[in-house]
Amino acid sequence: MKIVVTGGSGRVGEYVIDEFKKNNHEVTVLVHLKEPERKDVTLIRGSVLKIDDCKKAFKGAEAVIHLAAIPNLFSDPPEKVFYVNAIGTFNVFQAASDLGIEKVVYTSSDSSYGFNWRNSFDDILLPAYLPIDENHPQQPKDAYGLSKKVDEEIARAFTRKYGMTTISLRISHTRVPEESHEVGVEAYRKDINEKGRMSPPHVYNEAGDISQVFCYNDVRDVAQAFRLAVEAEGLESKSEAFNICADDNPSKFNSVEFIKMIGWSGVPFKKEIKERQSLFDWSKAKRLLGYQPLYNWYDYYIK
Repeated sequence: MKIVVTGGSGRVGEYVIDEFKKNNHEVTVLVHLKEPERKDVTLIRGSVLKIDDCKKAFKGAEAVIHLAAIPNLFSDPPEKVFYVNAIGTFNVFQAASDLGIEKVVYTSSDSSYGFNWRNSFDDILLPAYLPIDENHPQQPKDAYGLSKKVDEEIARAFTRKYGMTTISLRISHTRVPEESHEVGVEAYRKDINEKGRMSPPHVYNEAGDISQVFCYNDVRDVAQAFRLAVEAEGLESKSEAFNICADDNPSKFNSVEFIKMIGWSGVPFKKEIKERQSLFDWSKAKRLLGYQPLYNWYDYYIK
């Protein structure tokens, strides 16, 4: 299958490309600034903010993976984060529909639920229930989470209008094993040993906003999820969202203990959470995509 990946030169993009290449897909990458250091893909320079660039890259594609985005709140002002993420996503879907491409897989985020970014330690949004599934209300209050929620509505609109298959993967905080700086294995070991749980790579931005990590991913599982979403059958002309996360919580503690630590005591349980099981429910992805997280950081790197 011929796949186009936007944002393929980023941390996640390299693994997504590897996953598709290992499974005999043809990959084209739309790149804006940095190019992937590889010769086994077709590179087209352009920006998702320019719809003609999207059309040039997407020509002949059977599916599009949309990774390109500003991935957090720390490096850009909120108006730019929202503009790039929302307009870029609209352009991707519009270009795909204009070319008759029938499937787009979009990178959403667990930040769309509204739990991750807080203004103070007392600013806690409690879940309606646990574990958090795809039917849980999305209540973001920051530009990044809001852009992801809006982008999911863009996906649904294109399904309604054009019958396009649109899949939104709500990716949780993603770590790359071999990185040696603040997001890699050594950082995880340090977090576990000193704090008992994972911290984001940047806990504070310049405004002092506080972030939290309630679930996580290994980047290799993220790549797997994108491939499975592209290859999935039975979702034709539907718009679906899926939680994508590891099977365990991002701490060394039993999940019931972890829930108390993060201030979620008293939240009702929709179904039982056992041992160190994730607070987010990824069973829909297992059922409809065949997704099964393979990497558990605590078992792989700490025990």
